[in-house]
Amino acid sequence: MSTQAVYLDELFLSVQGEAAQSGRAHLFARLSGCPLRCFYCDTPRSWVRREFCEVQFPNGEVKRWLNPVSLETFQQGWEELLQAYGCKQVVLAITGGEPLEQTEFLEIALRQWPDESMLETAGVFPERLQQLLPALSSVSLDWKLSSTLKEPADCLAPLACLEILQQSATPFWVKLVYLPDTPSQEISEALSQISHAAPGCQVWLQPATAIAPNRAPIDGKRMLKLLLDHSHYPLELRAQPQGHPFWGIQ
Repeated sequence: MSTQAVYLDELFLSVQGEAAQSGRAHLFARLSGCPLRCFYCDTPRSWVRREFCEVQFPNGEVKRWLNPVSLETFQQGWEELLQAYGCKQVVLAITGGEPLEQTEFLEIALRQWPDESMLETAGVFPERLQQLLPALSSVSLDWKLSSTLKEPADCLAPLACLEILQQSATPFWVKLVYLPDTPSQEISEALSQISHAAPGCQVWLQPATAIAPNRAPIDGKRMLKLLLDHSHYPLELRAQPQGHPFWGIQ
C-alpha cells in the first residue's frame, strides 16, 4: 500500500475518556487493522481493514470514504470536522486498531497537523515507535496483560517500547487495563517491570468499562486496594475507569 494512503475505521471528535488526557477534546483518527484480540475491546470491527470508513459530523451526518484513504482526503476530512464543530485547536488522537501498523503514512500525515498529536499504542513494533516519536506530542502506552488477550501475540513488546519512551523527550504514560477476574499477581508483576524500566512514570490502572446498558458497576474498593498495595513502587500510580461509557459518548 502507498505511504500516501491509510486504512481508517472512523474519524470523529469527542472528549478523551482515558488516562492523562481525560476530559480534553480530541479528534480521533481510528486506524483499522490490529494484530491483537483483547477481550475488552470496544471496537472489534477495527481489527480488520474494512472497505469503507466513517466520518461522523455533529449534525448526525456520517460520510463514508472508500479505503484506503488518501492523505489529501484525510486532511480535508479533519478540516471539515473542525469547521463543523467551530473549533480550531484540538488534540489529534491516533488510535486503533493498532496505529503502528501504518507508521509510514503517519510520519507524513502528522507533519501536516498543526496542533498536538497523541499516539495510543499497545506496545508493539518498537522500531516503528522509535521512528514515529519525533512527529508526536505524547504517547499513551497500553500495557497488555496476558489474561486480557484472547490469544498470544508475538509482536507484543511493551517493555522494549517503554524503554524507548523512557529514553526519549516525548511525554508518555502507561495505561494498564484489567478485568474483574484479572489476577492481582499479574498486575503486580507488570507494575514491577514498569517501575524498573521507567521509574517515576505515570501509570493508570483502568478497570475495563462496558458500555450501557450492559455496564457492570466498577469495583472501587479493588481500585483503591491496588493503589495502596503498590504504593511502594516508584511510580505515579492513578486509577480511573473509562470516562466515555459513563458520559454516554463515543
